[in-house]
Amino acid sequence: MTGFSHCFLLPFGELFISQRNIEAGSEFDSRYKFTAKELDNETNYTYFGARYYDSDVSVWLSVDPMSDRYPWVSPYAYVNNSPVMITDPDGMDWFVDEETGNIQNNKDMGKEDTKALGDNWKWMGENDMFGESPDKLYDDFQNQEHKGGESISFGLDGEQAKKFMDERGYNLEKKSEIVDVTTTDYYYTDADGGERSVCQQKKTNTIPGTVRYTYVDKNKVLSKTNSTFLGRSWRTGFGWRQETMRQKNIYQYGYSHENNFDPYLTQKTFNTFMKGIVQPMLETLINKK
Repeated sequence: MTGFSHCFLLPFGELFISQRNIEAGSEFDSRYKFTAKELDNETNYTYFGARYYDSDVSVWLSVDPMSDRYPWVSPYAYVNNSPVMITDPDGMDWFVDEETGNIQNNKDMGKEDTKALGDNWKWMGENDMFGESPDKLYDDFQNQEHKGGESISFGLDGEQAKKFMDERGYNLEKKSEIVDVTTTDYYYTDADGGERSVCQQKKTNTIPGTVRYTYVDKNKVLSKTNSTFLGRSWRTGFGWRQETMRQKNIYQYGYSHENNFDPYLTQKTFNTFMKGIVQPMLETLINKK
């Protein structure tokens, strides 16, 4: 027997149109409706795996345990009250605060919901990125017995977050930062009025509040730095002049075997070859003539 049903839902999941076929006296009606989640016909609530959702009033039926981390969003609000722009496919994804390195696993949020956490939060990976359920990982990290049951949301801050990720094989590294590169030239004026250089100093200062972090596989190393010029300024004084260049550095990481080619080392090898082998051979030929 072939059966089908057709539903038209409003943005927050309210049922607007429901059509079903009837064959051989049997009526087919799919249990999976709003966002393909199971609808409990007795309560008319939709089960998302961690919480129940009431599409009639457009709210969750329980409070998000991580709601204190984004107090500007109602703990009962579904997808930050933006069902057209945001979805909740399966929830329980991993997120990282790029300003502090704090992490959290949120059972009610997916990649599309990242903005609800704040500007500094970025999606880090799916629920199973570490190969085990987040609640078991949390229990093991806290040295407590894992009893299973309902999934939980949790967050780890500061050194706790670093330790947790270290045990998973990740280091906290710089993702980007804005820096001032200051070059100072010191000189004096000789008797003929010409400038004589004394020395040059270069210093790099990071602009406070601009560093962003990310967790990087321990097997990866810094492979490339992309710099974007943001501005330049000059200062002068008696016997010195100073240039400051502001730039944004973006760091890329890769596995060591991907970084065998080093232009600097290649050039250095070429120079050594020219000076140590080619140049003496040419001098020998010239002297023979």
